[in-house]
Amino acid sequence: MSGPIEDPNNGRSGHSRPRAYSSTFALCRRLMLATLTGGVAWAQEPAVSVPAEQRANESDSNDVPVTTVLRDQVRVTGIVVHPADQQPLPGASVEAVSASGERVTVTTDIEGSFSLKSLADGEWTITATFPDLEATSTTITVSSSQVIDLQFTMGGDQISGSDSDLVIEARKETIGVTERVIEREEIQYLPGTGGDAVKVVQNLPGVARPPLGVGQLIIRGVDPEDSSFFLDGGRIPLVFHFSGLTTVIPTNSISEVAYLPGAYGVRFGRTLGGLVDLRTQTPVPTESFSELAVDVYQSAFFSEHKVGRQGGISLSARRSYVDAVLNPILNSGDRRVQAPRYYDAQLRYWNVRPDGARWDAYLFLSDDRFLVLGSDDPDAEVDIGLVTQFQKVRLQHLRPLGRGWYSESVVFGGPETQSFQFEGDGEAYEKNWVVGLRQEFRLLNDGQGPDLKLGLDVEAGQVSYLYDVAGFGESEQGSTPVFMPALYAESTWTLGFLELIPGVRTDTMVFEDGVIGPLLDPRMSLRWEVGPSTTIKAGTGRHTQFPRVRELLDEGDGVPDLNAEWSFQSSVGVVQQILPEFRVEVTAFWNELYDLVSGREDAFRFFTGPPPFGPFDTDPYANDGTGRIQGVETMMRLDTDRMVAFAALTLSQSTRVDRPGEDQQLFRYDQPYTLNVLASRELRKNRRLGVRVRSSSGYVYTPVVNRIYDLDSREFSPVFGERDSARLPPFFSLDIRFDKEWELRRVNLAAYIDLQNATNTTNPEVMSWNYDYSEEEPVESSPTLPAFGFRVEW
Repeated sequence: MSGPIEDPNNGRSGHSRPRAYSSTFALCRRLMLATLTGGVAWAQEPAVSVPAEQRANESDSNDVPVTTVLRDQVRVTGIVVHPADQQPLPGASVEAVSASGERVTVTTDIEGSFSLKSLADGEWTITATFPDLEATSTTITVSSSQVIDLQFTMGGDQISGSDSDLVIEARKETIGVTERVIEREEIQYLPGTGGDAVKVVQNLPGVARPPLGVGQLIIRGVDPEDSSFFLDGGRIPLVFHFSGLTTVIPTNSISEVAYLPGAYGVRFGRTLGGLVDLRTQTPVPTESFSELAVDVYQSAFFSEHKVGRQGGISLSARRSYVDAVLNPILNSGDRRVQAPRYYDAQLRYWNVRPDGARWDAYLFLSDDRFLVLGSDDPDAEVDIGLVTQFQKVRLQHLRPLGRGWYSESVVFGGPETQSFQFEGDGEAYEKNWVVGLRQEFRLLNDGQGPDLKLGLDVEAGQVSYLYDVAGFGESEQGSTPVFMPALYAESTWTLGFLELIPGVRTDTMVFEDGVIGPLLDPRMSLRWEVGPSTTIKAGTGRHTQFPRVRELLDEGDGVPDLNAEWSFQSSVGVVQQILPEFRVEVTAFWNELYDLVSGREDAFRFFTGPPPFGPFDTDPYANDGTGRIQGVETMMRLDTDRMVAFAALTLSQSTRVDRPGEDQQLFRYDQPYTLNVLASRELRKNRRLGVRVRSSSGYVYTPVVNRIYDLDSREFSPVFGERDSARLPPFFSLDIRFDKEWELRRVNLAAYIDLQNATNTTNPEVMSWNYDYSEEEPVESSPTLPAFGFRVEW
């Protein structure tokens, strides 16, 4: 939340905060730092492999230059088809058994495709099974330098029964045009992440390190609010619980996390920056699985069971007890604090029919809150109260239509609320009730022509807000129905070693006071396999984002004639497989931003990070802003049988001009460099050791060059210098993690300890000042603290 109290410097040179706000902010900082010292529960799931074909055909992005890590080499790929019409069979079980008895099981995706990874060299028997059809199998010899492609026909021999069924390609794995994904089973042991699926994304190229470790994804320089989060293609309001401790969706329910920093395909829109798409686990479970994970501040339970022959059901819940641990510490003063408390819960049922149709229903909710009371009296008025909650239902139906056509239907909706209380009578909220609908048709031509993707993407609902907090400008209140339809089309052309993917998307926004659009966003990407170990990727296109509702409604300070913000994003990259175990990716990107909404920075607003501090642009809203973001991302990855290691380096600059004629300035979250180095090695006796090194530029801030004393209020007000002309010192941290597992007769037990900031480095995170602004008192990150937890599964 942000806003001015007085302006002794004519509106744009300085603002101060009331004394109550300063003391409350200090308390919140203390609360945030204490909260961030806790661990995050993690868990190990059964091996689940997502087929490469699913990524190529179901992925929603053509963000060619995306750098992604944490992926084992694919050794065997294939497709399972029905014996009558040769149509693909989604949901078929494919099991690989080695000569020594090792087993790996996966499930085919909606196109009937599968892939097997991490198979040791040697002889393997591959068997495909499907309900009511006769199983079929074959024996192959796996080699680390080959990719084997299989085709199974259920109820009989493999097609043609000849050597043509077993295609051995003497080439190494290459990176496809579509975005890369982080698979669930590959993230459990990485230090500093607590086994959380989305926190791993914060270590990838293009993602800046968030201040104080809060729950933000700062992707390629833009504000966190300009990036989006999705679950199976449906938008969710947030992805992290309070202060970024953990993701609101449990890792057990996620099969993979797709990270798209920019220049992605036309399936996604209404977002100026990057996005993260959480994709839920789709295979029907073959047996029951349950686990309990406990760490310093939270406990989580997950249980999954097979229902009938073709269905599955899962139930999960998580509850923090940060409040029970921190309340005695934080309540040592005059105020009474109820520390952050969060919980989430999920219920899911899915079913795969014999004809390949798949039904999936998912109910999930999240609730975060904390309070600061004025005294020890439980009935005292609230100094600060913050609540963030949502409830969502996702219904999904996938089915083959025949002749290469497939249909995906998704309905996604529910209420979401943010509310804030301040000094008893101050109140603010944003309440949205939004329903999303996506209908997509895909045509897969198996190389006989271009693949096609046609889609309808609609969001509609009621948006309401109230901002009435003393000292944060005039009261604002408004409500409007919103209707945002979009159409998109995309095709994939394969021309020898060159693959081209052109697409176009059109978006419109209808609200109470007007219409924005229709807007046309053309996009294009390509992949060129220069050689067996070298791939060049490129992408370019237009991306638009509608203004926020408060910026449009004339009930308050909105301007109904505002246009959509938009950016022209381009990137080009090269992937080089130097050795079978070592790969290097380098991507250059540049984004030009236009029609950015400027003004009213003094107004109250909800924010996910530390509160902004003046000076502010107090002029009315206008599409006067422009920007430019450019940089280079480098990823190096090493994979061996017992070790995984990678280094991600991002060099970038993000600048903007808020008003015509003003000087160029840096984006608030500009970081010239970010470096993350992670390594995890498996030791003997089910032990594992991991290390993470992080280093990055400090964030920019505006220095205070003088101060003014107000005799009436008896408070000091700051006089700021040139905007964003100072920068905090660089950040450095070393994290160490140790894991140990025990395989017991009926249960598996695992424990870990994650030592964060092992070198006890002092890192200034956010600039602050003393009461009279005569000295800087930066807020620092936490000292060396261990996070530990355990997991039991059965």
